[in-house]
Amino acid sequence: MTVGEMSAINPHISRSSTIEATDLTVAWKISHTRLGEVGRIHPELWRLIALDLASRLEQRNLFVNRVNARPRVFMICSTEALAIARTIRVGLEHTAEIVIWSDEKIFPPGAYPIEALEEQVNQADFGIALAEPDDLIRSRDRKAAVPRDNVIFELGFFMSRLGRHRSLLLVPRAIDVKLPSDFKGLIPITYEKAPKSKDLSVALGPTIDKIAGIVADMGVSSSLTDVK
Repeated sequence: MTVGEMSAINPHISRSSTIEATDLTVAWKISHTRLGEVGRIHPELWRLIALDLASRLEQRNLFVNRVNARPRVFMICSTEALAIARTIRVGLEHTAEIVIWSDEKIFPPGAYPIEALEEQVNQADFGIALAEPDDLIRSRDRKAAVPRDNVIFELGFFMSRLGRHRSLLLVPRAIDVKLPSDFKGLIPITYEKAPKSKDLSVALGPTIDKIAGIVADMGVSSSLTDVK
């Protein structure tokens, strides 16, 4: 049977779609009353219909996000900023599940990075990008500090799927970091780069508190369409 299975069993349910066969197809046009009569004579029919419906539900579930038990945050950063990311993870451990791109099995050897990234964004409720000024570029005869290209790309990727309110940009305080013009209007969260004499967790405390407040306020994403 096709998309009319449910309406054939229950006439009060309207058909949700129409299909067009592209190959030679055998169709069985039957009323719900006659279907019930045939089912009483051949009860195996109901098992076959149930198996087909279960298969369709399983296929549909591939495109529906399961709601996380607690907020899941994916952190994007350069290798040089891993110490900052790990400190933030420790500070948020009671607020959310924090995943950092460098974690084992996130980008397994031999896999396509974009596919692994798609899997992570499908599971995440928030994306956080650390815009550490790791590189220098010359633009219009001026040098500027910029984040790594992959950090900017991945932040944009998360913004397109989760929305800008669930995609947080972290920039170091008192450092001029050049960002793409597309990010104008996005209010970043600043963080303190601790001097050697200061504990990193103490320096990042206010930033961790701000992130925790946002995550607690917005909570888990209810669906793929929960974009603000």
